[in-house]
Amino acid sequence: MVIGIDIDDTLLDSKSEIIKAWEEYYNLYDLGNYTSNVPDNINTGWNDFYIRQFWDLYRTKIAERAVAKDYAKEALYKLKLNGHVIKVVTARPENQRLVSLKSLKSQLLTFDELILDARYKGETCKKHGIDLHIDDTQMNLDDIKSYGIDTLLFKENDNWKDKYNQILALARHKKRRF
Repeated sequence: MVIGIDIDDTLLDSKSEIIKAWEEYYNLYDLGNYTSNVPDNINTGWNDFYIRQFWDLYRTKIAERAVAKDYAKEALYKLKLNGHVIKVVTARPENQRLVSLKSLKSQLLTFDELILDARYKGETCKKHGIDLHIDDTQMNLDDIKSYGIDTLLFKENDNWKDKYNQILALARHKKRRF
């Protein structure tokens, strides 16, 4: 099975770094109606000047500092041992390739391919032959499902030990269907 996995807040705990960066950003710039709380549209508000500026200023710092979610390293390693192909699929722009690779490798995360600029993840997953995609953003999963691809939501309190078992169960189920 080819498994697609998002980076931020799925493989890596980016949220804590985003919170720190947003507070710094808020204190340095006049942000109009925004408060020191991270806005709900921080990962989807690409048409918002302040959100775009935030990511332009802090994306690299956040990517460098984010650490792997608990058991992510072990789960990806075991998935590879079981013969699965792992493709990391992210909306991070192409100019973040090196920092993304460095971050993933420094956390000892096993994967076969890094796919960047995936703003439309359904189209991207279909193009790259992904059978199952794991992401923390429901909007992405809805798009991916519309292409007939299986999905798993990675919620804030989820862990990779449980997600690994869900992936194995889904893989067994898919084998029985064919």
